[in-house]
Amino acid sequence: MSLARNTLFVSLANFCTTLSNLALTIGLAWLLIDKEDFGKVQQLFMIASFTLSILSGFPTGLSYFYGFHKSYSDRVKLFKKFVLSMLIGLGVICIGIFAFKNVIAVSFENNLIIHYFFLFIGIVFLKALTSYFVNYFAIIKKTDKLFIINFSYFIFIMAFLTLLWLKKELVSIELILVYILLLEIVKMIFCFLFIMKYLKVKGELLINKKEFLYILPITGVTLLNTLYVFIDKYMISVMLNPKAYAEYQVGAFIIPFVGIITGSIMVTLLPVFSKLSKEEKFSEIVSILKETTKKTTLLLIPIFCYCLIFGKELIISVYSEKYSFSGEIFKIYTLRFFTTVILFSITMASIGLQNWVVLTAFISLVLNVILNYFFILNYEVMGAVYATIITGYLGIILPIYLINKKLKTKFLNYFPLKEYAFIVLTSILVAYIMYFIAFKILMLSGVWSLFMAGFYYFIILLFSNKLFKVFEMKNLFENLRSKIGI
Repeated sequence: MSLARNTLFVSLANFCTTLSNLALTIGLAWLLIDKEDFGKVQQLFMIASFTLSILSGFPTGLSYFYGFHKSYSDRVKLFKKFVLSMLIGLGVICIGIFAFKNVIAVSFENNLIIHYFFLFIGIVFLKALTSYFVNYFAIIKKTDKLFIINFSYFIFIMAFLTLLWLKKELVSIELILVYILLLEIVKMIFCFLFIMKYLKVKGELLINKKEFLYILPITGVTLLNTLYVFIDKYMISVMLNPKAYAEYQVGAFIIPFVGIITGSIMVTLLPVFSKLSKEEKFSEIVSILKETTKKTTLLLIPIFCYCLIFGKELIISVYSEKYSFSGEIFKIYTLRFFTTVILFSITMASIGLQNWVVLTAFISLVLNVILNYFFILNYEVMGAVYATIITGYLGIILPIYLINKKLKTKFLNYFPLKEYAFIVLTSILVAYIMYFIAFKILMLSGVWSLFMAGFYYFIILLFSNKLFKVFEMKNLFENLRSKIGI
């Protein structure tokens, strides 16, 4: 399988995972009548996500060290010792959760952690372990199999949610957790079918010191970033209650397209910037960074502006009327994404500022904790929104300074201010006009916000691209065709 097709199937597989998680969250918001029950289940998923981040260094380390070995036998041995080492790490974490389950339950006011502990810990264990197989399937060039597994998982999630919708009397938290656990077991069985033969190979059982020392800092950075993402939700869980968490969880919606777009660009830019930085061709980095930021601005800013205007209607349409307050949260929370058009962390990491990435992440985390504490005390749920937004904007000051100093340039040399300002203003204006016509004049229902989004995005994208020539549409379609293999 070619690199392009391999990358495409990984992206599709990850997209299926995102869809599965999104569908499950939306489905449970509709099916679980009590907001508090929904909040408690979401808290369980938050703990599972956090566990996954702690172990992220193992699959990354596998990909890194795989390239060091030339012989087939040496490469095969890596599969065994990395998965076994990950199993041990995962076991230690699960024991830790068991030891502190009462503390977590009291802090979160969540008795589900105790009542359904073995169901919960089974889901945590299997979800974390299957994260290993994304890198594994990419290495053995079987990403089409990964896509099939993840797509099948999505179909079964949708089938289950449909069944519960038709038979609402069946809805219970226990049944939901049992079904998710069964799905994870089946998924794990299929994944292990592709690795079982390698586990029988003789060799080291666990990773060595060099491999461990590589994994450690990666885990540290990922952990800091994950803490930064979840700290507001964790503090709401501790300082408020599951109902408040449910409202915030829905409102603090992470737009899936952001991660997909920035993640794809990140994979492309890292080797390019690293090479140019080593050759001290800083002017080329500045030029590429500016062009890349133009692309992310054109692709992402219209989405953010639409959510800023239609946020409440979108949330109510997707999650139901009972989450109308979450719609207000989402409108304001969207402001935090406007700085994501510049990939600060990946730029710093690729131009020799990787040690600063950890420091800036730590500073942002500490600032986020302090602001969240005082803002939640005074403004409750909305306080977490304000604190997260303020932290996001303050957190880019140091990266901008460091990048400017390293590249010997100014911020406006790689930030396309003219294009950014035009797209922001145009997007907001068009979105507001559409909003006024739809909901003030025609008095349409909020669900129309979903259908109008595609038309709005197409208009902004086409008009802005025609004006600034960011994408060559013909080349774009040709590249897409070549990746698919048509």
